[in-house]
Amino acid sequence: MENLHCRKFVRKVPKMQSSVGREFLIYYLKAIDLKKAQDEMLKSEHPIDIYHRRVMNEVTESVEVLNLLVDLD
Repeated sequence: MENLHCRKFVRKVPKMQSSVGREFLIYYLKAIDLKKAQDEMLKSEHPIDIYHRRVMNEVTESVEVLNLLVDLD
């Protein structure tokens, strides 16, 4: 959690979803400034960020950014 706060993430929720024989990893990210938080995470040398980038590069086929339809907070 400390690392999320350093990056200004308010919430980060991963979810696995299966559909039509394929698996999808869906991340819900909420941040004070999402672009800045993502940029900081990409250049971070924190061990968990390095691990996360490596795993995501190994398992990600494509990325599609979706827009939040309803904010329940």
